[in-house]
Amino acid sequence: MTGRISTNGAAGTVSYQWLFRPGQQSPRPLNQSVAAGEGAVYVTVTLQGSGHGSTSQKVTLQVLGPDLRADSAVAVISC
Repeated sequence: MTGRISTNGAAGTVSYQWLFRPGQQSPRPLNQSVAAGEGAVYVTVTLQGSGHGSTSQKVTLQVLGPDLRADSAVAVISC
């Protein structure tokens, strides 16, 4: 799954984390460098499943800094 984080074009670092289940302990934050002039950065996470069939799972990309933001999407995993 790929998330797009919009930036203001200034150089710096964006801190973010992926959340998979409500109430689940938050994972360690990740960091992505942003070069001057970039209007967005793209971050990815791999979703895994096992067995047969398909399931859906809500995935949230939470930006921790420099500004706090979050957005969610439902991913369908097929095995």
